[in-house]
Amino acid sequence: MKTKIQIIKGLAFIVLATMLFTGCKKDSATSDSIVGTWTTGTPTFTATVGDKTIDQYFVDVAGLSAAEAQQYTALFNLMLQQQFTGTIQIKEDGTYTATLGGSAETGTWVLSDDKKTLTITPDGADPVTVNIVELTSSQMKANISESIQEDLNGDNVDETVSIEVEMTFTRS
Repeated sequence: MKTKIQIIKGLAFIVLATMLFTGCKKDSATSDSIVGTWTTGTPTFTATVGDKTIDQYFVDVAGLSAAEAQQYTALFNLMLQQQFTGTIQIKEDGTYTATLGGSAETGTWVLSDDKKTLTITPDGADPVTVNIVELTSSQMKANISESIQEDLNGDNVDETVSIEVEMTFTRS
């Protein structure tokens, strides 16, 4: 059986790995152009393990008290927010460059015909789909939902980790 810290680190690693790919998915969907440089705002995260909130998972599976679970969840959210600090430049030629969480990334992007779905493909990685919620000349709201299968607690049974990120960007 994994220790509490190993479970928390494993969960954080999985979410961070997923979010690094999703962090670069910020683009538009309405009549305004997504081409330009965008600065991230403060993201909000919703994460569950199976049918449990992260807090409840920490209590039920990792064996933390409710107060400890809240502290770990706050730390977990802070770590994720730091990974989403930065900018993304969407270029007319279908490429992008991003600096998020201090890491540089490049790749390509494609916007759906209805301008509500952006597909970002980081160089050397699988494509990621971003839902464009709203786009104006100065602001863009986007969200992404991902699910991952991973054995977090060492019981040889994969848990479903679901993550939703909502982010607002401001045109620089």
